[in-house]
Amino acid sequence: MSDLIAGARERRRRPRPLIHIGYHKTASTWLQRFLFRDAGCGFFWMDVEKNLFLSHPLRFDAARCRARYEALREAAPPGAVPVLSNERLSGHPHSGGYDCETIARRLRAVFPDGRVLIVIREQKAAILSAYKQYVKKGGMRSLVGYLRPQRDGHVPQFDPDHFAYDAIIELYQTLFGAENVCVLAYEDFASAPEAFLSRVASFAGVPPVAGLPVSRRANAQAPAVTVWLKARLNLFIRADTVNGSSPLASPLGAALFLPFVTIVGRLVPPALNRWLERRWREEIEAAFATYFAGSNRRTKELTGIDLERPDRTPERAADALRPPARDGSEAARGLGAGEGRASSVPASKNRLSGSSARIAGRGRIQT
Repeated sequence: MSDLIAGARERRRRPRPLIHIGYHKTASTWLQRFLFRDAGCGFFWMDVEKNLFLSHPLRFDAARCRARYEALREAAPPGAVPVLSNERLSGHPHSGGYDCETIARRLRAVFPDGRVLIVIREQKAAILSAYKQYVKKGGMRSLVGYLRPQRDGHVPQFDPDHFAYDAIIELYQTLFGAENVCVLAYEDFASAPEAFLSRVASFAGVPPVAGLPVSRRANAQAPAVTVWLKARLNLFIRADTVNGSSPLASPLGAALFLPFVTIVGRLVPPALNRWLERRWREEIEAAFATYFAGSNRRTKELTGIDLERPDRTPERAADALRPPARDGSEAARGLGAGEGRASSVPASKNRLSGSSARIAGRGRIQT
């Protein structure tokens, strides 16, 4: 009996895991490469088991998955914070985040003591970045075609509600407790990276980090003309689920066309790249001018993040990233939901029916 009691006490003392769910295109690769995988920063990396998002809903075995991660946590160095990081855990933009609620509930079943980090980004910029990633993976649609896919009920498609962040924030606050959910803005990482990383470290319970290569980009974006050309030649370049596993793609096609689109993108006048980029932004603005306004108001209530004003000076970003006061005097300050937000949990639960309905709607293939 004494051994059981001692074991229970030890489990209570061990660091709680950090679950970083993304979103896509919010510096996730940078965080994974330079922060979470660096043992010197106080983290213990755990690979994401793909069953968390690939298993059929009727076949997912939470107990087996939890046992695997329990074994990994036991192997962690003393004091190291286990971290699970994969932007796919927030859903996927190319399929409209249709399974985000399923994944959230699986994470709660496997990591009941977890802390959750969510990084969000102003929607129009996030959507354009997602489209470029879609083309990089092999997508063949134009931007307009990507934003307005044919919906026949067969497979999930792009859905702008994936970027209506309030619903998924409320869901995670309800599942894990608002004090265990930290929401940060990608724009603050871009403007004040050191303050952003300090906020992550404070929330995760690791010492302050310093000296990381914050000026390095983990994923450099291709010029706009390169993206435009590649979308029209991906039929021959790459077979992927985003292009129906193109039967015409081959190593020969990749060898012929990839250098071509790369060279052309670099040689065209910079003004042409800027014109195309501006045109894409105008198309997204026309499609979603006020679409996210209501969601953004609710997101601001929950987190203090104003996505209607994504511009950040380093000073504003550093100020916003200061951890909230624990006495509740700064309930709307900081981007970590929970600490100093005594009323957040009841508010989330009072609105749960609405947010769950929105997420459940995305959980079905839309027609």
